[in-house]
Amino acid sequence: MKVKIRVVTSTFYRHPGFIPALGMALFLMACAPENIAEMRAIDPEVQALPKQLHLQYSALSLRKSEEGNPDSARHFLVKAEQAAAGITVMPDRFPEKNKYIENAYHSLEQLLSSSTEIEPAVKARAQVMYDCWLEEVQQAVDPGDIAACKQAFDQAMLVSRQGAVPAGQVRQ
Repeated sequence: MKVKIRVVTSTFYRHPGFIPALGMALFLMACAPENIAEMRAIDPEVQALPKQLHLQYSALSLRKSEEGNPDSARHFLVKAEQAAAGITVMPDRFPEKNKYIENAYHSLEQLLSSSTEIEPAVKARAQVMYDCWLEEVQQAVDPGDIAACKQAFDQAMLVSRQGAVPAGQVRQ
């Protein structure tokens, strides 16, 4: 056994890029934040709405890609890239008349334009989950996916109403 280990390790050490690559990997592991909260503490700008939209649309794009839905994945990736570039990203509109979805869209518009201090992550979550819900309704494939996106949208809207603080006031 010792011979095999020695042979394997000596092979790695003979590779010219092994030692620098190992050193870089150890350095990156030591410097990497352990979780998203730590990353946000390091970079307070990650709280801004465009950054939150970028993070959340990217996650949704990845999920759609894993589900085997490349068109939706591409759509949400474009929205993530626009948000990362600082372009204002608006929620999608439903092409057909649907009073329930239109009411939800107008509620979302009010949330996004409100002067109350609502966490950017909550606003982004509401917008991304609205777009998820809308996309699932348009595809009309899986009622469970439709319900999950709608529930996540409703939950984000509820959190926004509970956590809203009028501009100029301080949270206690």
